[in-house]
Formats: sequence, structure tokens, C-alpha cells
Amino acid sequence: MELKAKTVSTIVKIFDVAFVVVCAILKWLGIFQNATITEVCMIGGVIGAIFGDVSINTALDKFKKGE
Repeated sequence: MELKAKTVSTIVKIFDVAFVVVCAILKWLGIFQNATITEVCMIGGVIGAIFGDVSINTALDKFKKGE
């Protein structure tokens, strides 16, 4: 089975949201005492930005096909 870039991007987005939510809950429960919510969100943002390129390229390809 071959994974396409769009599929991998979607999987990473789901993982990214779950990661931020789990880390935030762990922070609020006191398990991640030294982490701040800002740090958790920045890590999630970096993960999203790395794979956001795939979504941008996919959108641009669809836009170019319409021309």
C-alpha cells in the first residue's frame, strides 16, 4: 500500500491535534509541571507547519488545474 502525501498530511494533522490536546491535559493535571501552554502550542504549531507545506502545494495544484 502506497501512502500519498495528502494521506500522510491528514494523518499528521490528526496526530498534531491529539498531541496538543493530550499535552494540555497533562499540563492541567500537573504531570507536565515545567511546560507552559505556550510551549505546547508552539510545538504543535511547528509540527503543523512542517506538514502544512503538503496542504499548500495540494491546494495550489488544484488551483492551477482550474486555469
